[in-house]
Amino acid sequence: MNRLKTLIKDTLAARGFKLQRISLPGQNLSSVFKAVKARNGSNRGVVIDVGAHKGLFVKETMAAMPAWKIVAFEPNPVCYRGLCKIADDHPELTVLNCGLGSTRGTMTLNVHQHSDSSSILSADGTYARLYPDQMAVADQIEIEVSTLDDWASGSSDEERVIDLVKLDVQGYELEVILGAEALFKRTASLIVEAALTPAYQSGVMIDELCHELFLRGFRVRYAFDVYPASLDLFLENENIKD
Repeated sequence: MNRLKTLIKDTLAARGFKLQRISLPGQNLSSVFKAVKARNGSNRGVVIDVGAHKGLFVKETMAAMPAWKIVAFEPNPVCYRGLCKIADDHPELTVLNCGLGSTRGTMTLNVHQHSDSSSILSADGTYARLYPDQMAVADQIEIEVSTLDDWASGSSDEERVIDLVKLDVQGYELEVILGAEALFKRTASLIVEAALTPAYQSGVMIDELCHELFLRGFRVRYAFDVYPASLDLFLENENIKD
């Protein structure tokens, strides 16, 4: 989504408006890592990156928590290969080439001209209307889709608390949540990109997303990286005691 945000910023600037990235003091990704480490209380932990793309969040996590285990899910085979190159030098990183949802199966990934906006869902709403070229589908790829609960059932971390899950799947977040009912009961913290305006057909919006997470024990601590169309939320699971 970064390129699309740049396009929005440039369009507004041409009309005399200035778009500013807002993060209140102490409320950014660094403060998320600080909170997650403090809650963990040790030098070892587990982070799951759902929608890893080219590995920006993976790299930031490794820099902040170098000894922690990271599991990254990425369905785009081109991005997956790039992540594998990162994993070659970082044994704590495991990369899986699959999508995640509420059920197992095969689905079509719409790969957009800007690959960071690629989604299982079809583009719609603000982005598609304003930037049809950038949101145009460059390719469609059949991908394997699993669930976080299926992965966890065969993982060596099946019983332990998951310290942090990051979700950035372009409107498909609710489906991932529905496929992670068991895992989220032992997930301490969550980062999720929440949509403020429609960008994908049937994509979940911030109100429904927060409601579903509230029902599962998650409470919003703060928002960061706030943009006109989306923001990142940091949530903690109140059902997990420190």
